[in-house]
Amino acid sequence: MRRLLTALAFLTRIPIPLAFDGADVGRSTLAFPLVGALLGLLTALLARGVHRLPPSVAAVLLAAFGALLTGALHLDGLPTPPTVLAAARRARMSFAS
Repeated sequence: MRRLLTALAFLTRIPIPLAFDGADVGRSTLAFPLVGALLGLLTALLARGVHRLPPSVAAVLLAAFGALLTGALHLDGLPTPPTVLAAARRARMSFAS
C-alpha cells in the first residue's frame, strides 16, 4: 500500500500525507501503471459527465482536469519534438558554415 501511495503522491498533485524519499519512489515504480490507470479512469468518468457539452469545451475541460491532477506533468511533451528538430537543424547549419 505504501508503494501505491508513494506513486500517487509522486505522480499527482493529490495531497497524500506521506513522507517519502528517492528510494521509496524507486520501489514504487511498479505502481506507476496503476496510478496511470486510476488517472485514466477518473478522466473517463469526467468525459462521461461532459459529453453533452460542445466538443471543444469538453476537450479543454478534460485537458485542464488532467493538468490539475498531475501538475501538468506530461503537457510538456507536445512542444518537445519541434524543439529538438529545430535545435538539430541549427546544429547542422553551424557545422556546415
